[in-house]
Amino acid sequence: MTLGRILVRADAAPSPRRSPRAGENTTPAADVDCREIPAPGTDPDHALNEHPYLWEVFRKPPPPPGRWETFDAPRNLPYCIRAAGFANVRKLGAATPIGAQTLLRRGVKGMRNADPERSVNYSEQYSYFTTHAVPSTASMLGFGFMPTRAVAHVEQVRPPGRDANGRPYPVTGNLRNAVATNGQIGSPRDDEAWGRSYVAMRVGDVDVNGVRLPLGTKCGTGPTPLKIYSFLGNVRTGRVFITSGSTFTGEVTVPDFTGCGVGEDLSPLLTASISGSGNQVRLETGRWCSARNPQLCGEADEPQTLTISPGGRSTITAKSFAISSADMTSSITCDSWSLRPAFKAGRWQQRFFFATAKGASFQGCKLTTPSGETPVKVSSDSTVNVSVNNVMTDGTMSVRFGGLVISAVATVDGRRCELRFGNEPNFEDTETERPMEVFGSYLASSPKDIQGVVFAGSGNIGITPRTDCPSGVPGFGPEDYLPATSGDLEMSPPQKITSP
Repeated sequence: MTLGRILVRADAAPSPRRSPRAGENTTPAADVDCREIPAPGTDPDHALNEHPYLWEVFRKPPPPPGRWETFDAPRNLPYCIRAAGFANVRKLGAATPIGAQTLLRRGVKGMRNADPERSVNYSEQYSYFTTHAVPSTASMLGFGFMPTRAVAHVEQVRPPGRDANGRPYPVTGNLRNAVATNGQIGSPRDDEAWGRSYVAMRVGDVDVNGVRLPLGTKCGTGPTPLKIYSFLGNVRTGRVFITSGSTFTGEVTVPDFTGCGVGEDLSPLLTASISGSGNQVRLETGRWCSARNPQLCGEADEPQTLTISPGGRSTITAKSFAISSADMTSSITCDSWSLRPAFKAGRWQQRFFFATAKGASFQGCKLTTPSGETPVKVSSDSTVNVSVNNVMTDGTMSVRFGGLVISAVATVDGRRCELRFGNEPNFEDTETERPMEVFGSYLASSPKDIQGVVFAGSGNIGITPRTDCPSGVPGFGPEDYLPATSGDLEMSPPQKITSP
């Protein structure tokens, strides 16, 4: 039964660079243009923060097993990062929008494998940052029934206490970023990022059931820790460069409020309705911008979104496919290849998987060697994920198919022979298959076509060491890196991908 209908308009979180609205409470730090955060050693307020809770982010979780060494990275780089998202207020069952800009000094220190051969495909960067949030306005139901509108301020603040020399701790937060040194092969851990800082909350203009509630200018909380985390992928899912933007999630406890009210103490009212643990935070960061070229930092550095319609399953087909041996003496060619991904309609961040296919099929394939031609069965049963990893200014999108492993089975010298094609094997684990990536481009003005498909970005794929060819196949050795080509891909029925 339909009891009623409500028209809801969701406004995006305001840009951190806009001017405050008339009458809106703000601080000079709320509107921050892109600028270079001070380098290490130039300002005591800007450094890796040695506060015990913040420093712990470089220790937990511990790095994978191995011998590790920490080193200074003199080429640390300053960035400006815009983010938009929401923080929920658990007690009220509601959320408030967040718009923020972070100034970050990336890679002040690093951690790497101490073995001379650097045999573990893993490294870390240690960075520090300051974040400036825009005051945000949210409407909620106080105590579950009272319409309440409030302007909330979240500020990054100095951690409590003093260091071993009796000095205040820096105002900065700490960020740790773990990455595979070679992103095309496996790593002992996912690419991830962890951040910690201290924040304080203030409440400004408040209306309760349309009546202004005077809280004064000192209504707020003391410092409270904020912990955030971002998953950036692995060789199976595909990896996201952190500088391309990522999703951060976290949790924060809101302390008790003090200093609230004019003529009467309203702090207990706010504490009872807002303060507590389990408040979740979610932020989508845009592409990181170099603070040394702030004139290039524009709206394009905001988080980009994609819209997929109408959704459902489509067949994507190319009319040709070929893998050539390194010496060009042998090849596997097919008349066509296709996959049938299921597209999820809706709005997505560009790095998310918006379609998934179970393998790919290949038709009319043959193996050509110096001794002649023979039919070959080419197939793939791996799960293929589809995403967009870049949107150009003309609307062209770089489409990525990740997770593809191809099997080719033929009779060679009277015996069954199987070749498995994927990405370059991990030099530490040569027995595990590594899926390849297929890249193409998509132009929204021509939604049927995904143009210019190549393999593994550079037009090459590597053969995995898993082969069952007793006498071998000329040109297809386990250490070879092989060129592959494909015809343009066409979707039927077409899916329309637009940005935003």
